[in-house]
Amino acid sequence: MFFYFVEYKALLASSSLCHHYYIEPRKINFFELIYIAIIFWKNFIMRLDIANNTFLYKIKFTLNMVGYILDKVIKKIVKQILG
Repeated sequence: MFFYFVEYKALLASSSLCHHYYIEPRKINFFELIYIAIIFWKNFIMRLDIANNTFLYKIKFTLNMVGYILDKVIKKIVKQILG
């Protein structure tokens, strides 16, 4: 899922594509991308129906997303520390 957010970041950085759709190109930083992912996650989770046995799916989805975000944050911190 995070792949889509990275694609979103790349699309908004493309001046020719943004010009075609009459929007301003802009650079999205890593933390803004995390914020967008969290908002998406909250909206997605709210739309799932607990009565249809999706509670475990919500937990799995949440753990996968948190794990992926933590992995990215830790790698970014380590990269900054090491060089």
